[in-house]
Amino acid sequence: MSGKVPTVVAVYELVATGYERVAEFRLTAAGTITLTSARPEGCPTAQEWYTDGIPVPESREPVTVADGPAFLRAALRPRRTSYCRVVDESPDAAPPPVHREPRSGPRRGDREPRRGADR
Repeated sequence: MSGKVPTVVAVYELVATGYERVAEFRLTAAGTITLTSARPEGCPTAQEWYTDGIPVPESREPVTVADGPAFLRAALRPRRTSYCRVVDESPDAAPPPVHREPRSGPRRGDREPRRGADR
């Protein structure tokens, strides 16, 4: 990863209608990490990371909130889950990639059959 320090990292979970923003980690001016949940019931994944840390392959110990920015970088690492997405939403972050659902029906540029072509 680059040397840029993430300051806002959002957690999205897959629900029936798509991905829903469920939690946010934020780096404070004092260098501490806060967790805010968007749902009354919270987000178990984000809460577990906040409480227990985030496992990383190169270390036997998880990265914890006490590690400050390293915790946010660990949260942004790719993981093998389809139900959860973690996005850097820092003010100066690059926009996330666009994920489009396949469309049915004709696409732009597809030609309609010419009228009378079968005569």
